[in-house]
Amino acid sequence: ADINDLTTAKVKSLIQRDVVTLSTQTTIQDVAKVMTEDAVSSVLVTDLYKPISDDPEEDDVQIVGIITARDIRT
Repeated sequence: ADINDLTTAKVKSLIQRDVVTLSTQTTIQDVAKVMTEDAVSSVLVTDLYKPISDDPEEDDVQIVGIITARDIRT
């Protein structure tokens, strides 16, 4: 099998960096700035008021959306 064959590659093999997340409270201007500084074309949007678990010790937050460079351009 060809190791460069994307039709059979696992998604995890393509991930080469951490995801960039920003809060729903972030301004669009700041989103654009972070995307430029981190050289990414999209960011995941999290909601601090929607935790995944009920454990107050956990700092997990719900991912509620994605903003792409195209969203900002249009």
